[in-house]
Amino acid sequence: MTTLVSQGRGKGYRIQFVRPDGRPDSLRLNTRSLRCAKQARWFLEDLVSCCKAGTPPNAAATAWAASVPDRIRRHLEWLELTETVGRAPTLAEWLETYIRSRDDVLPTTKRLYRKVQRNLLLFFGREIRIDQITAGQAEAFRIWMKSTRGLADTTTRLNCSRAKQFLAGAAKRGLVAENPFARAKASDFANWDRRFFVTREQSEAVLKACPTDEWRLIFALCRYGGLRCPSEVVRLRWKDVDWARMRFAVHTPRTERCRGGTRHVPIFPEILPHLLAAFRQTAKNAEHVVTRYSSSTRNIGGILRYALSRAGIALWPKLFQNLRSTRETELAEEFPLHVAGAWIGNARLMAMQYCSRVAESYYEQAVGGKTTSVSATRPRLALPARLVRSWAALPAHLKEAIMLLATTASGTRVDG
Repeated sequence: MTTLVSQGRGKGYRIQFVRPDGRPDSLRLNTRSLRCAKQARWFLEDLVSCCKAGTPPNAAATAWAASVPDRIRRHLEWLELTETVGRAPTLAEWLETYIRSRDDVLPTTKRLYRKVQRNLLLFFGREIRIDQITAGQAEAFRIWMKSTRGLADTTTRLNCSRAKQFLAGAAKRGLVAENPFARAKASDFANWDRRFFVTREQSEAVLKACPTDEWRLIFALCRYGGLRCPSEVVRLRWKDVDWARMRFAVHTPRTERCRGGTRHVPIFPEILPHLLAAFRQTAKNAEHVVTRYSSSTRNIGGILRYALSRAGIALWPKLFQNLRSTRETELAEEFPLHVAGAWIGNARLMAMQYCSRVAESYYEQAVGGKTTSVSATRPRLALPARLVRSWAALPAHLKEAIMLLATTASGTRVDG
């Protein structure tokens, strides 16, 4: 049973009704016309009665539910009086739904999704339905990103690529007939204005200016190993270092779902002294190679800027990316492309790896000769001579008792 109630002169109407579960409810209409309000009351009464009987509503009531404002539509959907598929969601609703559903991507990728989401909502607004976005508006969004926001062409194409991905998901679910961003310029390309080649002379000057041995290792891994910083550098563990074969395993979170996320990089001669120095200085039970700067709160870029300032070298764009691209260029000039791609982890160059194998001879050539084991031992602390003489003077049963206590406390066998 429904009742039409006037809210006052010129203030519109409200429908009072009983939900299918028997609880009273009301719905405020956005019309001041008595005729339209009566039609809405009839349609709402039909929806409630059909919901109670478990039968589908008639076409007129369904069409009315699809044409009402979003506030009334969401209320009807919440009461389960109409199907949510009868009307395309708003842009804000769909973006939130899509991003939350992508549990298969990394948190860093979701943060990129959120940036594109803010740009889309800033341009289109939150209340626009995704089926109302046209190809012309998608082109206007691209122009707005470059002219008003002042973003580079590469960043603009990245935003359009993500927007195309979002609306493609809606098209697959039948929420839109056509993806409005289907023809938008979204292909990635290199921005040569931000490319910089870091010479070996500059690299050696930066290494001398680095504040600590650990930072010299970080810079060597990025410049001569081609590691991504900080994601790959902070994940490097001592058990990943194979001293016998002179190589180490690099774990890449961004490719672990599609290509296993692990590649093997030679311990190049430029990396070896810094890696050995770090190994001899770390504790015996240390797990990660880089410990001080492993926290996400550490400003690794700020330390590199400080080293560049001390070395008297001008700041180059994309600090760590250009270190990686410089090493990729050097390896591509000396080794086949599929080998350089396998060591750097470049997806485009690794496409050749499916038909080409990284031979063992390339690893031997990279480390400067035959891959033989390196004596990687931590220096033992020298005991004072007085303590050594005192230990030698102790009776055998006291020595055995002391070693037994030390073994019990450490969990490992202690030999005298």
